[in-house]
Amino acid sequence: MNTYFIVYLIGYGLMIAAVWFGLDAAGVAQTWKLVALLFLLGLGIVYAWSQAQTDTAQREQARGGAGADRGGTPQQGGTPQQGGNPQT
Repeated sequence: MNTYFIVYLIGYGLMIAAVWFGLDAAGVAQTWKLVALLFLLGLGIVYAWSQAQTDTAQREQARGGAGADRGGTPQQGGTPQQGGNPQT
């Protein structure tokens, strides 16, 4: 597992705990604390998924493009038969 992801999970867990305790100190009902918890968990999942997609795209680009092995465009590399320019 990626170290950055572990640090992200720890920080996000601390943030959720702080929000929970803050709502508890403010006297907010249990139902609304659960709503806030579910909202923050959903937000964290969406953020983590979008970051994973960005990281995947960057790794593909670093390897010579997503289409290098499946018939890439000239910007992505590949052989002339695949529609791309060979790396020289």
